[in-house]
Amino acid sequence: MVKIGLLGLGTVGSGVREILSEKKSAIEEQTGKTVEISKILVNNLEKNRNPIVDSNILTDNPSDILDDPDIDIVVELIGGIEPAHTYITRALENGKHVVTANKAVLSHDFPGLTNLAKKNNRGILFEASVAGGIPIIKPLKELIKFNKIKEIKGILNGTTNFILS
Repeated sequence: MVKIGLLGLGTVGSGVREILSEKKSAIEEQTGKTVEISKILVNNLEKNRNPIVDSNILTDNPSDILDDPDIDIVVELIGGIEPAHTYITRALENGKHVVTANKAVLSHDFPGLTNLAKKNNRGILFEASVAGGIPIIKPLKELIKFNKIKEIKGILNGTTNFILS
């Protein structure tokens, strides 16, 4: 079983939760592993949520996710530099893989976070934070293994693409 901790349940966090729920069987079929959201960090435990979320998985204490040895993957969805940077760092130090779409924290300390992930033999995945969410990072990494890339042209920023389109 792969246990996931979500940091944030705003618009993006709710969307991630919904997609993981909708695609649960497909993910499990492709990976051969059961996937479960074990804990979700929220600001307000008393807030009415739609759709309803099991209150047993909600927490307002980041340690319940970051220090839980049973959680394998932390998905950071709170944005900004702090406390996101601290949370990502702690997750990696505690042997968790991290997924983030947080441009601010990545631009603040990309080398530090990627080196920490490498040092702890963990992944830090951030494809949703670049190129307007276009899945470009993995294909480029695969491409450069076997080819010499001379040039890339295009609008690889979602905001600029929206304005110019």
